[in-house]
Amino acid sequence: MKRLAMLVFCVLFPFLAVSQRRGELPKQRISFGIKGGVNLASMRFTDRHLGDLPQKKVLRLVGGLFVDLPVTNWFSIAPELVYVERGMKTVYTHYSGYDVDYSISSRYVDFRLPLLVGVNVTSWLQPYLVVGGNVGYLLGGEIHLQQTGLPNPDLIVNLGKANMKPLYLGAFGGLGIRFFHDVNGQRAHLRVEATYHREFLDTFSEMEHNDVAHPENVNAYNINGKRFPQGIEITVGVTIPLMPDKMDACYNFSRNKWR
Repeated sequence: MKRLAMLVFCVLFPFLAVSQRRGELPKQRISFGIKGGVNLASMRFTDRHLGDLPQKKVLRLVGGLFVDLPVTNWFSIAPELVYVERGMKTVYTHYSGYDVDYSISSRYVDFRLPLLVGVNVTSWLQPYLVVGGNVGYLLGGEIHLQQTGLPNPDLIVNLGKANMKPLYLGAFGGLGIRFFHDVNGQRAHLRVEATYHREFLDTFSEMEHNDVAHPENVNAYNINGKRFPQGIEITVGVTIPLMPDKMDACYNFSRNKWR
């Protein structure tokens, strides 16, 4: 009977504690998370002719793992290891009269260091600002060129060091919101985030700038300027605390294993 009463108390304790403290925020703890979503990708060109081409934002995938490291109840650091797809697409009519459909699809693995600064609206709701930097490495991808009306209309080129610098260095910033929830005495949360990403390194390769590797279509692929990936990522993530709170009334009870 004593153990049953203790079990009931453990189930009800999170709700009782919140109702007693009302506006007081429970302490956040280190948690492990997984995230996924989409990247609305495009490219920024310094060359005037390429910059004037009409671009369509392309839908790419993004997903990864992160660790949420709370410093205070309103500030945390959340290192991430993320798989992200980047790229661009442009469709235009060449001055000679044929149609050109040109796209880049690239795949990266990123290490990111986001800083989250939140506003605690309630014990379960926290909007926040996020800023950070990231370093990425090119895994692969392809360039696809369609030229309607020409003898060889389709061309697919695999991405590599000949046509894409492997290193990515960028920064990002945006907005998010976290929804906290106590699960068996542990503090989990769901987060929804929208961030703008921009690279600082030119992705045209040294081989292209040195004329070692030649573009197949200079009208769609002019290397006189620089090319920078950018995008808007919309993601959803969930976290699970790495360990229960030792100050929780149910912590020792769960360790007893009914002994």
